Amino acid sequence: MRPPDWAPLVASCSARARSAISRKSDSSDCRGASTLSMRTPCTDSRARPTAASASALSRGVLSSVFSVLQFVFSPIWGGRSDRSGRRPVLLGTLAGNALSYALWVFAGEFWVFVLSRLLCGMSAGNIAVASAAAADVTDRASRAKGMAVVGVASGLGFLVGPVIGGVASLWVVPHQAEPGSALGLNPFSGAAIVSAALAALNLLLVWRMFPEPLRAAARAAAPRPTIIAL
Repeated sequence: MRPPDWAPLVASCSARARSAISRKSDSSDCRGASTLSMRTPCTDSRARPTAASASALSRGVLSSVFSVLQFVFSPIWGGRSDRSGRRPVLLGTLAGNALSYALWVFAGEFWVFVLSRLLCGMSAGNIAVASAAAADVTDRASRAKGMAVVGVASGLGFLVGPVIGGVASLWVVPHQAEPGSALGLNPFSGAAIVSAALAALNLLLVWRMFPEPLRAAARAAAPRPTIIAL
């Protein structure tokens, strides 16, 4: 039996941490969120509750869409990894995560921010691939332990992520406060830079340390799921 390869578990933990960082930075500064969702501040006191409600609604919708995309794409990435291998799917989804956070750094316009969250939600469905990879590198006796480590890694990401996000939200990136910045910097650019760096590091670790655990014969025998089955 080969020794367990914990690279997919590192990927799971890092992904959960980046997700928690993004959720923390989304809620850490209401004024920053209003800047992303509504470019013109309200001066009429009667209109302020409406503006606050619109900002809260936009954040809630974005969080819901992120979770829905993660739910929808988890079986899709899992089925794809059964046919093409765990490693290519993990590398592709981790690259999508890194790209989504890079877009968020320059999300001066709201549609860019929405695009980054949509891409991140689709890529976050790779948790199913990480779980499958953990099952591939463990035998029947140690499989329960391997799956438990996946859950621990996810929980650890949710614990550490808000702390990192809270600290990163205090980082003021140069020129982010300038209205109409040509680079599109925003109040969350600091947290997005930290998330993008973690995503890039995660991608590098999987590329260098994680070999393909699924044999070619098993990939060839994997059935092609239909839309109804997914």
